[in-house]
Amino acid sequence: DVALRNLGVTNFPWLIELGEYALYGTTFLAAPWVLHQGAHVRVDFLVAALSRPLARAADLLVDAIGLAVSLVLLVYGFEAAHASWRHGSVIFKELAVTEWPLLAIVPLSAVLLTIEFARRLYLAVADATVSRA
Repeated sequence: DVALRNLGVTNFPWLIELGEYALYGTTFLAAPWVLHQGAHVRVDFLVAALSRPLARAADLLVDAIGLAVSLVLLVYGFEAAHASWRHGSVIFKELAVTEWPLLAIVPLSAVLLTIEFARRLYLAVADATVSRA
């Protein structure tokens, strides 16, 4: 769009809006995969300074907080998307876009995050149980 505008050919004012929606959607939908791959942001220097039992406890705590936050996002994201669907809300910018599909990305991502955090907690607890045996 910038190149076309500078060349004086034409411009697509809706292109920026489309980029905003794509950035929003890919961020939310990629988060569960990134978490699953273990490529999410971590403060490794802090965990490395802890003893192994404390590092495991910190991981458990972080995963439990992540699970709780994911559940909150799921509930409120679903409520927002459902309300938007009920009211037939539309976003008017350069494009007229039905709002609820955009909002539905949040609870979809939250479901996947909830599953991943629950899986991580389960594996951590199972590993701790095996380690003690």
